[in-house]
Amino acid sequence: MNWAYELLGISPDADERTVKRAYAQLLRTTRPDEDPEAFQRLHTAYKTALMRAARPNQSTPAQAPVARESEPTATTPVQAPPVAHEQAPEPAQPATPPPPSPAPARVVTVSANQLADSVITSAIQTEDHLELTRLLQDRPEFWSIQVKQQIGQMVLGKLFKNPQPMSSRNLDAVLRFFNLDHVLSGIDPFALQQLRMRQSLQWELKPEHHHELARRTSVTTGGTPDVTKLRRHLALLQQPLRWYHIATSALSSERVKRRGDFVRAFCGGMFEEIRPPLNREHALFWHRASTPGAMIWERFAVNTVRAVYIGLLLALLTLAVCSLLDGSPGETVWSRVVAPTMLAFAGTLAAWLALAGWAWLDGWQRLPESMPSRWIWLRRLAIPALCATGAGFAYLADMPLIGGPVVALALILSLRRWLSRRSRAGSSFSFGSLRAPLWIGGIVLSNAYRSYAHDNTVALDIPFAAIGAAVAMCLWLLDTWRHRATLWPKNA
Repeated sequence: MNWAYELLGISPDADERTVKRAYAQLLRTTRPDEDPEAFQRLHTAYKTALMRAARPNQSTPAQAPVARESEPTATTPVQAPPVAHEQAPEPAQPATPPPPSPAPARVVTVSANQLADSVITSAIQTEDHLELTRLLQDRPEFWSIQVKQQIGQMVLGKLFKNPQPMSSRNLDAVLRFFNLDHVLSGIDPFALQQLRMRQSLQWELKPEHHHELARRTSVTTGGTPDVTKLRRHLALLQQPLRWYHIATSALSSERVKRRGDFVRAFCGGMFEEIRPPLNREHALFWHRASTPGAMIWERFAVNTVRAVYIGLLLALLTLAVCSLLDGSPGETVWSRVVAPTMLAFAGTLAAWLALAGWAWLDGWQRLPESMPSRWIWLRRLAIPALCATGAGFAYLADMPLIGGPVVALALILSLRRWLSRRSRAGSSFSFGSLRAPLWIGGIVLSNAYRSYAHDNTVALDIPFAAIGAAVAMCLWLLDTWRHRATLWPKNA
């Protein structure tokens, strides 16, 4: 059996560990798909050497002749036992021991499922990715290429089904060991990136890895990762959202921005990956509240709390001023102090609600026509409805103080709708550069007409409400005609 040791490149007295290392090194150059005969011969040599190494007390075939020379031969006198009948003594035969029967090789039965679970457990518990690679290379179960490929696919399937807290380096080490880190492995790179994000988030949420999470999410103090501040963020996001969370955070716009930045950095924009123990709805609230843009519910809630604070502050100032002033005789405390205080508070809230309503209505009207939204036909017919309502108040009900502002609102909305949706359509010309001159010219003409009407009692009665409604309807019709392909695809 010396050929087995010569093929493996080891001495006949090598132990099991040396045999396994030699076999693992030769497997790198002898592959079953390239040279099946050489691989089969190498595998036979490995089994033979491993079987001999498991019995170190028995002699090798090369030592067998030496052992036979010391045994009794035919010339050695041997005392024959007494017999009943006399017969000639037979010459003694050389004592030849029977060849030793080979001991059965040790076979360790491990199911594929248990082997895959042990790989995942090692990847979770091992901190160093290089140590993880050494542990996997030393396992004899993976010296068979077929077993290695099967277990690699099984490990990856288990991780996709149930992600584990594992660092990105350990995941890369597992993929590299099982030859799953290249394009030809057939793994979806997007799904693999999602798996990496999920496992990395779970790994960073462990208390011993909070320093890495603070560094990645830029939660620092003086340029150094601040684990204490990070744990305050995590403790907040683990609770259900309550109004007192909004009330305590709305005092500072910087605090709301920091929380939104932390949520976006934590999940990398993949908000569906925010899983327990973090509360996803709580995290999404701070993300939306800190994102500039349209007037959505989260921004409205935060800014409404701020408006309440401002209203209370103005009410307290009004109360202090009214208390210091001397009132006229006959004035009550209500009319002198309480009523102005309440008016300051209510006026502040009314101004904010009007501003928020305008911001929402303006953003709602400027949505792209292809974007689905609730009450889509109400959005399309809102400007004609405002024009009709304003003209009705101005001319039918003879209430120009109500009809005029409604028509002005419709005109401004139609103009902004035309300008924003025209630029998105890619038009070569836009009224955006003429916006400021148009507003200045309108103000100048309005003041000139007022001066003329004040000096001349026979001034012309110009129907401003009708003109504004007509201009708003023209802009609305032009915008509707431009998007006719979306509104009526068959007639476009």
